[in-house]
Amino acid sequence: MRKAVSNRKRGIGSIIGGVYLVLIFITLITSFVFINSLNRSREEKYLQRIEFDNRKVKEGLEFVRVNKKADSSLNITVKNIGGTTSEVVYIGLVNEMEPIQRDNYHRLDLFLNPMEIESDIALDKIVVRENDTLKLMLLTRYGNIFYYLYSEKQDNGTGESGTYYDLSISISGSGETSPNPGNYRYLENTELDVSATTDMGWEFKYWILDGAVAGSQNPIMVSMDSDHDLEAIFSDGSIQLILVEDFFNNLDDWVSTGWGVETDQWRSASSSVKSTGNHLKTLQSELLDTSIANSINVSFWYRLSGGVDPNDVSISLYDESGSLTIIDYLEGEENSWLYYNYTTNDPRYFIEDFYILFTSDLRGLEQVWIDDLIVSIII
Repeated sequence: MRKAVSNRKRGIGSIIGGVYLVLIFITLITSFVFINSLNRSREEKYLQRIEFDNRKVKEGLEFVRVNKKADSSLNITVKNIGGTTSEVVYIGLVNEMEPIQRDNYHRLDLFLNPMEIESDIALDKIVVRENDTLKLMLLTRYGNIFYYLYSEKQDNGTGESGTYYDLSISISGSGETSPNPGNYRYLENTELDVSATTDMGWEFKYWILDGAVAGSQNPIMVSMDSDHDLEAIFSDGSIQLILVEDFFNNLDDWVSTGWGVETDQWRSASSSVKSTGNHLKTLQSELLDTSIANSINVSFWYRLSGGVDPNDVSISLYDESGSLTIIDYLEGEENSWLYYNYTTNDPRYFIEDFYILFTSDLRGLEQVWIDDLIVSIII
C-alpha cells in the first residue's frame, strides 16, 4: 500500500516537472519572438527615416554675415546656395552663456530663390548682450535646419571669421595718439603700433597697459592676444601719481615681521599698523615702479607711546645700488598723532623695484603706530 502511494507521488512530481519545463520553453520562444519583432520594428523605422531623408528636398542656406547693430540686435544676412527655392519659417537661438539653455524661436516669412541674398532677416527679434555666444538656427518648410555659432568676439562688423579682441586707447595729460583715443577691434594676434605725440609744453612719459606701467618706448607695439586697455601718460612736470594709499585695514601689500594691524589707536579709520617692544621688527611696502618719477613723496601719520627713545623707529628707502638708506627717525611728543612728510629728487630712487621700510627696536612698554600712509611720485 505504501509503495503504491510513493509511486503515485513520483508520478505527480514528474507531471509538474514536465509542465514547468514546457512553461520555460514557451517563455523562451515568446521572448525570442518579441525581441526579434522589436529589432525588426527598429530596423523598419530606421529604413523609413533614411527614406524620408532621401525624399526630403535638399536645400542650401549659408550665413553670409552676422554682426551687431547699434541697438544691439543682430543683422543676419543669408544666401540661398541651393538649387531650389527655400522658405524659412523660423529662426531659433540658444544662448550658450546662460546656465540653463533654452531654445527660443521667432516666426519668419522668408522666401529665398537660388543665389538670392537677404539681409537683416531677424529685424530686431534677436538682441545680443556683451560677450554673448549664440547658436542660431534657420528652420525651413521642408524640415531642414541650418546652424551658425555667433560670438561677439568674432564680430568686427563685417562678419569675417576669426576671433577679435578689443583695444581701448586713452590719454592722461595733453597730447595725441595714433590711432586716436577710442575703442577698436582687431583680429587675434594682430600686432599694432600705437604712437604718442605731445602738445606744446608737455612731455610724453610712459604707457600704462592693462593697469601696469609698460615703459616709455614710442611707438609701443600691442599684440592683440586678449582685450587690452592702453593709456598714454603726458606730463607738464606737475602730475602726481599715487602709488600707495593705505589706511591699514590689512597688510596684504606689505611684508611684516612683527608689525600688525590693531584697533586700539587710529587716526582716520578704525585701525592702524602697530609695533611693540622686545625685539627688532620690520615693515616693508610692496615693490613700486618709480622709474618714470621726477620726485618721490612719502607721507603718513605716526604715534608714539611708552617712552620711545630716539633712533628706535626709522624709515628707509631702497635705491638702485640695492641698498637701504635711513632717511629719518620717528620722534616727537608722545600720545598724539604726528604728521610726517618727505620728498626726494634723488635719481637713485627712480627704479622699477623701489620700496620703503619701517624698522622698530623697542623695549618694555614702548609702542609705535602708523596710519594714513601715501607714497606718490611727480612725473
